[in-house]
Amino acid sequence: MCGRFALVLTAGRFARTFGCPAPAGDERRFNITPDRPVTVVRAETGAGGRRALHMRWGLVPPWSRDPADKGRQINARSETMFEKRTFADAARHRRCLIPASGFYEWQKPVDGGRAAGKQPFWIGRIDGEPMAFAGICNDATPGCAILTMEARPSLAAIHHRMPVMLDAAAWNAWLDPDRTDPEAISASLRPIAEDRLTAWPVSRAVNDPRNDDESLRTPIDPPKPAQPSLF
Repeated sequence: MCGRFALVLTAGRFARTFGCPAPAGDERRFNITPDRPVTVVRAETGAGGRRALHMRWGLVPPWSRDPADKGRQINARSETMFEKRTFADAARHRRCLIPASGFYEWQKPVDGGRAAGKQPFWIGRIDGEPMAFAGICNDATPGCAILTMEARPSLAAIHHRMPVMLDAAAWNAWLDPDRTDPEAISASLRPIAEDRLTAWPVSRAVNDPRNDDESLRTPIDPPKPAQPSLF
């Protein structure tokens, strides 16, 4: 899954990368949490091109008009998005990119114990370039969800799921509003190559949503294996 990410981009770099102006207030966000505003990029209808706007991170089911609906979903499985009533219509008609500099994922203790707690990792591109998660959204009650997929082998030891990080060459096809056939849409879900990603352990300071600064992405020494029990 994906429950925390960062977006650290100047307005100029955002525009060059995503082909549209950035909404205000997104240049330095190191700890973006669910239920908060996030930037999404969508295709402009009619005139073409793209536009960026803010939406709440959490997709409200299409039958609900309550912004506080506790059924908000921050993630949607890409493999079953057309089978789930909550996601199917958005997947066919309201797809988006969710820009990110990288994301955080928590690894369970190897021994299965809880004493040490989960270890957070930062996951991003080796070249430091921004990425785009495949997303779906609703307009009636503005909100979005990040699509997930089975984790690549190099990341599976951290978590068994990961966000769909689209290759830039697939962005136009994913956003294309005229593409409504489920098979064609699924075919446009082309993730970036696994060897373009890197991961390292970071401080548990990221666990607290109130912490929001560059130090959250700073590498720390890998966690030591738990000592075997004598009893």
